[in-house]
Amino acid sequence: MIYVTFASSEPMHDVLKRGISIALAGAPASRGRPVGVQVESITVDCKWGYCREYFDTIASRLQRWVEQDEVTVLVGEAEVANLQPLIPEGARGEALLAMLILAFPEVRWLFGVMKGGTPRDTSDDVREFIGRHGIHRIFKKEGSPLFDGYGLRNLVRRNSCGYGASYLSLREHSAVAMDEESEYVMLHGWAAYRFGFRCHIVARECQAGDILGKGGCGEGKERGEFEVQGAESPCLVLEDVYLNFPDDDDKGLSDLKKRGKCFPGLEDVPYRVLATSGHDVRGQRDNCSYVRGKRSSGKWVRYIYKPYAGIFSLWKESGLSNVRFRQCGSGMSHPGAAPGFCWPPNWSKMGVESEAPGGHSSPGILVEVARHMLNRAEQMLNNGIATVDEALRGAVLASDALELLGGKTPTMSAEALALKHQFEVHAECQFCGVEHHLNMKDRLKEIARDAGAISQWFHPSIRKRTALNIRLDVVNRLVRILREYNQFDEERYCLVEARRLHRNLYIQSRWWRRGIAPFVWYADWLLSSFPRFVVAIGIWVGTIWGIYHFLGVGSGHGKDRGDAFDYAVGTFFGIDTVAGHSVLGALVIMAGIFHLGVFISLIYDLVNRR
Repeated sequence: MIYVTFASSEPMHDVLKRGISIALAGAPASRGRPVGVQVESITVDCKWGYCREYFDTIASRLQRWVEQDEVTVLVGEAEVANLQPLIPEGARGEALLAMLILAFPEVRWLFGVMKGGTPRDTSDDVREFIGRHGIHRIFKKEGSPLFDGYGLRNLVRRNSCGYGASYLSLREHSAVAMDEESEYVMLHGWAAYRFGFRCHIVARECQAGDILGKGGCGEGKERGEFEVQGAESPCLVLEDVYLNFPDDDDKGLSDLKKRGKCFPGLEDVPYRVLATSGHDVRGQRDNCSYVRGKRSSGKWVRYIYKPYAGIFSLWKESGLSNVRFRQCGSGMSHPGAAPGFCWPPNWSKMGVESEAPGGHSSPGILVEVARHMLNRAEQMLNNGIATVDEALRGAVLASDALELLGGKTPTMSAEALALKHQFEVHAECQFCGVEHHLNMKDRLKEIARDAGAISQWFHPSIRKRTALNIRLDVVNRLVRILREYNQFDEERYCLVEARRLHRNLYIQSRWWRRGIAPFVWYADWLLSSFPRFVVAIGIWVGTIWGIYHFLGVGSGHGKDRGDAFDYAVGTFFGIDTVAGHSVLGALVIMAGIFHLGVFISLIYDLVNRR
């Protein structure tokens, strides 16, 4: 663990370091120093005009520490209302701090002295902020901050909306991913995050108590009042049925009724997804009764069985892709997305006010932050993805960069979109808890949607071609990853999509190519599937047989209709010719040669597994 003190003076650094010493009291030590703990300091006393230079320097230091170990930053003081990077004037260290918070989603940020600041009295906001991000939380064993469970990055985004970044997607509702297996809990957390929820990662019993409250776990005990400091009631919980936390004192948390008594906050959650492998059906009778009772009371509870075919299948098979989360409070709700979460931005409803004052580009400060995040993500990808956690960290970096840009800086947005899906596919292919066959259909649909949104910032005459180019670039990158993991069927599915995109680009680049579009489409259709090719051959032979039968083509002088089928097969496959029908025979032979070439290409594609 690396602790970093972030302050403007040495006395404040000393105070923060004393807090770290108190938090580490009783930890294993060697020569008076805690084992495995490193303490660093960052001194910041800058004006607004120099924040960019400070950002580059400090970000490089933080990046080096993040690559070594988990990082917790203790901030001396800040103003809640000014915690955003787009402050137009004034000397504000909060602007630099906000840039760093956005750029490093995996860092845990804790604050000492908090003030309301301007432009309005935010005393209630300060109390809520301290409850979630106060320095007292250094004594808590919390889950990963990667998915913004307590909403610090969301607060920075919300503060930025009034300064030319009203397009920023906000995650106003929280979720909980609860599982003792780190890969599953991180994958579930990322699924909730990508669909618009801030997500708490719960892999220990103490973490579940902090988020969902602590109640009586014994049989017959009444549910009492509970208070969770800094945590709001979650809208969604993705939980493993057979929970066995490493710090659980045999509380029997696989019993859902007992789990509800241990963590009373679960009883108020409107949407719950129970993940299970489906074994021990007899032991789940009480759980089934509990689920039926919850459903009868208006709660939404669904089962999903492990393994599933990736992130999109998790959301789809659990039923969440069709849910409008109406019970989670106000906010426009789209099926499958958290209330109020809007991605991609709906520019037609936002109007031109959303573009001021940055015009047709994202604010320069956010572009700087996004560029740093994409550089980190590309570096991770070039160094190789070794774990699921690493892949999901890269996915968060790319996804957050994409949302900060909003598509208004289209080239960088396209790069962010490609990186996001690359990291996701890496995570799906590396995790044994995901089926071998992945859901690529829904992924390609999302890529098409986002590419279309990004292309809106290009000239109308080239928007379609730009969207096709973006999609083709993303798909080609996914093909390389799928080939690396021997995902043959998924690779072929993406290759079919790539051929289709190539065809559309080829046709749109020159007007006269529209005349040959049907032939190009037909060739791509044949190459997409071997069963399609067999069906096409059958249709061709049957059609030629019918024509020959109608024309009376046969042996001898062409009047024996019984040989029409033999002639149809012979001419199509180049074995025989039709006397007296040279033009028709030549066309049939040419069609047969064409299909023979397609057949060779198709067989080569099937057997050439690299």
